[in-house]
Amino acid sequence: MAQYKTIKNFGLEKDEPTNILEIENLEHRKSIIKDFKVVIIDYYTTWCGPCKKIKHLYSDLYGKHYEDKYPFVIFVKEDIGKKFGDYIITPTGVPCFHFYINGEFQKDLSVVGGDLEKVKQNIDSILFD
Repeated sequence: MAQYKTIKNFGLEKDEPTNILEIENLEHRKSIIKDFKVVIIDYYTTWCGPCKKIKHLYSDLYGKHYEDKYPFVIFVKEDIGKKFGDYIITPTGVPCFHFYINGEFQKDLSVVGGDLEKVKQNIDSILFD
């Protein structure tokens, strides 16, 4: 399970958060969605100001609230500029957060924009409702 998690820091820029896994290709994304009970994908671009602004906040949210307490939850990110394709629903803006539970896309939980409080509320609704 989650063989990529052990190499997640490979090739990161110096200022990149190290607890957020970068999706490497389409098969990698599919594997993560299959291997974890709860998956939150941050779709971003390298040129997006709000994406840059929240990347460390996204990492902090994961590290402070979920990473150690809920090993079945994983936060990942994917640069949509790399166009891996085969999206269930193509992100309509960036940043865009998609949620998967037991491999199933949760359309109603999607968040477009940098509203990490909404992202946290959605995760908590999955875990605690």
